[in-house]
Amino acid sequence: MAKRLTDAQIPTAKAWLHDVFVWGHMISNPRRDIPPRDYWYMYGGKNPAKRRVQGDQEACELICKVIQYRQAETKFIKAADKALEILAQCQFNPELHSTDIWKHTSKSADMLAKYIAWYCTESHPTKKFYWSTDNTSSYELESIKNETILGKALWDAEAFTCQVPGSAKTSSSNTSNTSTSAGNPPKSNFKSRGPLSGVAVDLIGQPNQKISLSGKLYCIVGKDANGKTLDDCVFVRPVEADQKIQQKYMVGNTNKVLFGAAKGYGFCPCFFTSLDDAKNFYSKINFNNFKLNQKVDTITIEYKKAQANGYFQVGTEFGPVYISAEKLNESLQEDVKKDEVDITPTADELKGNFAGLTFEEYDNAFHRG
Repeated sequence: MAKRLTDAQIPTAKAWLHDVFVWGHMISNPRRDIPPRDYWYMYGGKNPAKRRVQGDQEACELICKVIQYRQAETKFIKAADKALEILAQCQFNPELHSTDIWKHTSKSADMLAKYIAWYCTESHPTKKFYWSTDNTSSYELESIKNETILGKALWDAEAFTCQVPGSAKTSSSNTSNTSTSAGNPPKSNFKSRGPLSGVAVDLIGQPNQKISLSGKLYCIVGKDANGKTLDDCVFVRPVEADQKIQQKYMVGNTNKVLFGAAKGYGFCPCFFTSLDDAKNFYSKINFNNFKLNQKVDTITIEYKKAQANGYFQVGTEFGPVYISAEKLNESLQEDVKKDEVDITPTADELKGNFAGLTFEEYDNAFHRG
């Protein structure tokens, strides 16, 4: 059953969301009874720079973007978490119709996330604004709902498309690959296996000793006719739980190279630290051996930023590659410096299957007080 705000919490949620939407430029006409010039908090004219929290307006803008496009992708959700942690330090008047200019409060990032979940699932009288999981792997969804502030709140509010009754993904998301004990939430069998570098096929190096990489990493990916990068890429599957299945993804004692959408548990995209290494590896692959996605028009090499959580190196039939530590169920690094990885989503990255919310839809929640 979805967890919902109480009747007493909803007015505060509306007040905070109103301020975020105004400061994030998604509501053009503030609806507070206190005029903007006399408001001491958030977007208010009486909120001097010396009282503001660094990055607060940018955090509001990011929250608006993420809500507008509602894609269940890890980096977007984590970017929103950072924004919520900033906004948890910001004061606001908890009553839209209060005229007390001194009245204020602040809320934890966890509660602010619940306000967003309420807005998406309950604020509109006739519809919900679901977060698309169409391109989200089950592993990624597990990480989002269990390891992020906003993801947990959205899951509790049943705000993801995979939670819609009758959804093709509902049953698999809720029951597949899970085990439940009294008093505990379902847990993925993959995640319950713990760190898997020690059982990875043809591991180069020591188990549990992640390799730190920085800058550009190169990967081999598919693109459609318009040049858009698809999920299809070169990958390996080195940590299958069933040894009979594992043999399917091996050549001798090393990993078989695969090409397709690497979206499942233990599907590990291959990375290279130099363009020459990527080109050399590319030249050894016969892509005619794979049943390609019809959308794949070209297969090319592109780069991505290295993840702070680290990598492991494994052997393959065509030589060594790097794979993400996260894909081997190795714990995420929590103390990442802000400037190590830029996870702020761009407008293009946020474009998804859902049309963005309009100004009117943002504003709707405040027409009714």
